[in-house]
Amino acid sequence: SPNPSDGKLTIKTNNDLVTKYIKIYNFTGKEEFQDSFISKDHSLSLNLSPGVYFLELFYNGQKGHKKIVIQ
Repeated sequence: SPNPSDGKLTIKTNNDLVTKYIKIYNFTGKEEFQDSFISKDHSLSLNLSPGVYFLELFYNGQKGHKKIVIQ
């Protein structure tokens, strides 16, 4: 189960050459945030209302999902 967050997240990847795209959706599927980065690790400071969100990470033709809880 996801660890509750205060909005500060670090995305860790194993590739620092390709652009990565992040999208965060609320529980109704509305996009609340998007960002892109190239470095391996990327820190976010999200200003979202408390609740459950879904993070999608795209890079190198792959897509990953993670549930996040903002409290």
